[in-house]
Amino acid sequence: EKTRTEPMSLTAVDAVWNIVCGHEANEVQLERAGGIEALLSLLQDCPHMMKFLLTSCLAQLLENKRLLQSVYAWTSRSTRRGVVPLVLALWDEETDRIDKEEKVDIEVTNQRRLREEEMESQQLVDYVVSGNLHTKLHALLSCLQF
Repeated sequence: EKTRTEPMSLTAVDAVWNIVCGHEANEVQLERAGGIEALLSLLQDCPHMMKFLLTSCLAQLLENKRLLQSVYAWTSRSTRRGVVPLVLALWDEETDRIDKEEKVDIEVTNQRRLREEEMESQQLVDYVVSGNLHTKLHALLSCLQF
């Protein structure tokens, strides 16, 4: 079932990002339909790579400050926590994931991964854009005025 629902969820989030984000009337309709809450619930439970798309989509939606009230009103059905604790938990998960990957790199190749300050420009861009969720989470926290 996961292999069938994941591509559909990815397609739906991509459609929201391309059709709704940046168009105020569509953003209001998404909010009224419970779409903001659905995106946050999906962010909590989706696979790691999908979190990149979701955090970017949510950050762009939250450029519309009128949506903040809905986002702050959201609570997780499973943890009963709000959006800020969710994003902070994702931050911690990403830190743990990066630490584990670095340990594996050292064990397998006997070399540590380059630190951000040691990377060449293009390496750093690739890492920050697609290899590290912290950048996206920081953008989302900023939109949440955290």
